[in-house]
Amino acid sequence: MEFSLTTLVTIMMAFGLIATDTYVNSNALDFEATVASKVSGQGYSPAVVESRFIDEIQRLTDVRSLISSPTIRSSGDKSFSMALADLANMGAALRDIQDMVGFVPPRLHANAVVENDVVRLLVVGHANDTGLVEVDIVQEDAETFDVVIQRAAREILIRIDPYTVVLNDFNDMLGQPEKLEELEDIVLAQIARLPKAPVNPDRAHLENLLGIIDLTQNSLPEAEVHFRDAVSFDPEFHVAKLNLAFLLVQLDRYEEAIETVSHVIDPWYWPHESDGVLLSTGHVIRGVAQWGLENTDGAQASFAYAARLHPASTETFVYWSNLMEVLGDEEAAKTHLEQARQNTLYFENYPEVALLYFWLTEQDKEPLQRRSSEDDLTTGTGAN
Repeated sequence: MEFSLTTLVTIMMAFGLIATDTYVNSNALDFEATVASKVSGQGYSPAVVESRFIDEIQRLTDVRSLISSPTIRSSGDKSFSMALADLANMGAALRDIQDMVGFVPPRLHANAVVENDVVRLLVVGHANDTGLVEVDIVQEDAETFDVVIQRAAREILIRIDPYTVVLNDFNDMLGQPEKLEELEDIVLAQIARLPKAPVNPDRAHLENLLGIIDLTQNSLPEAEVHFRDAVSFDPEFHVAKLNLAFLLVQLDRYEEAIETVSHVIDPWYWPHESDGVLLSTGHVIRGVAQWGLENTDGAQASFAYAARLHPASTETFVYWSNLMEVLGDEEAAKTHLEQARQNTLYFENYPEVALLYFWLTEQDKEPLQRRSSEDDLTTGTGAN
């Protein structure tokens, strides 16, 4: 069955295929490689280079995060609309159509060349948020080409999504106090590379990580500065607002904490934030703040609502158990603690979110304690 170009475009537009395809793949980049014959002769065909480059990108982006990272896929993995166009032998025509209407998936192209017996890997492309990106990696003495590919993947990802690369380093290094200064330098270096702008989500995310580093060092005033900066650079970055509220509770500024967290969990329209983990986190923070103000009824209601939003939460049931023990309801305390222990099977540790990385206490002037999947939940919060 033959399709004319006009018929094909009409069908795709009618079913919204081009627009849908672009939306679904808005955070994906197509990647393809070409290699010199000398490089191919060493076992690095275009398919091998593509596979190893994409594997390295996947490794770098395989971090627990509430912020999505880009996906890089082989250009041979066709989208639905492209597969339909190829069926009609019009794949090239569809690419031209996409160019005309602005529905062009971001692309990267790697070219392995040999110059004066030195192998180089040049990667050039275009990303939605960053525009033109390019890196030029030269193979060093005694370095395998696999390492060249790994270095190129990291450098490209730094340019496309610096936050994910930093977060990968962050997860590896945050548990090593001797490396905190190095970690802070890595974050600051990425901030220095960002364009100057009053609204900058990348800057907000990195400022938030600096605040978490300060919490690790119990440098609470410094952490407050970074969390406030994060909110300033991206007023819709709810994670930073929750972290600021968490910090205010830790500083015993309970009413200010409740006001701050209300902007996330009690907006004038609903839903303002659809992520159950974040919403649950906000209600737990408010519950601990209410507990600090001796509003135990309000605290119980907040913990109960947090549990409905995120039943697999550990922290919700720990704080709820602690509160019930203080109120003398041993049976309820035991029940909630048992639920918390069961939920450790689903332990979550997103380092962007302070409540999921540290224990919060309603007690005055208590230092922060780091969370762990192996915590004794009866002592982990300092609230008992």
